[in-house]
Amino acid sequence: MREGPVRLGRQDLVPLEGRGTEGVTGRSGAGPAGRPGRALLRSPVAWQVTAYFGLQSAVFYVMLTWLPSIQTYQGVTPAVAGWWLSGYQAMGIVASLVVGPLMQRTSDQRVIAVGLSAMMGLGVAGMAFAPELLPIWCLISGFASGATLLVSLTMVSLRARTPQQAARLAGMAQGIGYLVAGLGPLAAGVLVDVAGSWLPVLQVLLVVVGVQGMAGWFAGRRVFVDGAPEEGPAGGPPR
Repeated sequence: MREGPVRLGRQDLVPLEGRGTEGVTGRSGAGPAGRPGRALLRSPVAWQVTAYFGLQSAVFYVMLTWLPSIQTYQGVTPAVAGWWLSGYQAMGIVASLVVGPLMQRTSDQRVIAVGLSAMMGLGVAGMAFAPELLPIWCLISGFASGATLLVSLTMVSLRARTPQQAARLAGMAQGIGYLVAGLGPLAAGVLVDVAGSWLPVLQVLLVVVGVQGMAGWFAGRRVFVDGAPEEGPAGGPPR
């Protein structure tokens, strides 16, 4: 027997926007559809990731731009300074090979982020106060700089719950972060012109690296940009 047509009452025709946003946004924490970017700007974790990314990039670009000048100021010949700049960059490649597998084995990056910031601080402090060991400080700084870049990029994906959220966080961290990083070499050049010495620049870099370490401590926690803790395997409770 054929059934008659199904009649829908007015109460059955609920518009999509009138229903909950859970089915639209899932668990991304983005809030109502159409305002995900605004919600991300209100996330402390997103700003912590952005701060870590921007500060480590600023230190890298200052070193990449001015490291030969810092070395020649300390008495190194230009040719040798160029070689140690190459060593600085080569150590960044080594760092990615060492830290990459380590990042895959841990879900909490706080110790790694702070430890690498401390290593970078050691290199900068050595350049300022023990210039006779400048080659060692260049290699230490290069390793730390390359490793922190990898950590900051990894944090972007680990602090996001969905691919869409990761893309938005990457845009925020890199957009604001590279703006801050681009101002770093310019500010360093102005400061050395005013002070007539590279020592104040290195001292300011030490402060920047310290703030970077604090940002890395908070950004390295097992949380998402929506503020929820990271879940265990198969959607279980937090580890």
